[in-house]
Amino acid sequence: MLSNYEDDFNKIFKIKAEFDYEMDRTESTLLEYAKVIKKINHSRKTF
Repeated sequence: MLSNYEDDFNKIFKIKAEFDYEMDRTESTLLEYAKVIKKINHSRKTF
């Protein structure tokens, strides 16, 4: 789906994978999700 909007998507991401929009709510998955949000937040800080 993302490749429909970005011409270089298939050149950049060469691994085929399926992503689900749901995940089990476990301690482990919540921790990993929090890590992703922290990483995104940290990368967007400009000061």
